Amino acid sequence: MPCNLTARADARIDNKVLAKMLNAQNVEQIIRQFAQAANLVVDDVSAGTTYAYAYLKNGMQIEVNWRNGAIGIDVGATTRNTDPEQVSKIAAGLKAYFAQVTGLMLQSQVVNALKQNFTVEQTQRAANGSLVVTIGS
Repeated sequence: MPCNLTARADARIDNKVLAKMLNAQNVEQIIRQFAQAANLVVDDVSAGTTYAYAYLKNGMQIEVNWRNGAIGIDVGATTRNTDPEQVSKIAAGLKAYFAQVTGLMLQSQVVNALKQNFTVEQTQRAANGSLVVTIGS
């Protein structure tokens, strides 16, 4: 009688792990992708080994830092006429976007680790965004 065995693993990843995956180049890319998706125009981005600052045309500034095992994201207004409600909305959206992107980065690393010891036959995205990995025998 045939038997299909399914194993499922869920994990909560500490920010310390995610912070180790970040660097100036991918943080700048994440900021620019978020800005484009949110119809925001990036005026300038400067990034170092553990921080990035982005200045937006709408008078907002984004600061992202990843040091001491933590990820910090702050959004602030650089002009008095910037709507505080919009600043809060942008901050919440950027934090959610960072969580999603770093989660995808981690999933990719897990798949690569699996490939070192197993035959990965297929990877696909489930409707909820989860990565489904099929491993052969």
